[in-house]
Amino acid sequence: MEPCQSQPHIEVISWFCAIHWAYDPSESNCAICKSPLAEPCPDCADSLLLACPPVTGACSHKFHVHCIEHWLVSGELCPLCATAWVVEEK
Repeated sequence: MEPCQSQPHIEVISWFCAIHWAYDPSESNCAICKSPLAEPCPDCADSLLLACPPVTGACSHKFHVHCIEHWLVSGELCPLCATAWVVEEK
């Protein structure tokens, strides 16, 4: 059996490259809203806002800034480890 002699000619006219990244692979989702930290929180996504940075506490847990702000209205503790929520100094 002989291989096919005619090869299709394929020409790339244009291409689009995309990349997805996370802040920390071990903690890539917000524990409050369950959305990826690399994407806006649900409130920002509904409002078509793109800026919703993650914030890290002194306990090293990360959340969307708006998610933890809403959480802290009802208390002062990290939702994961129940230690006092303090934003990590950079």
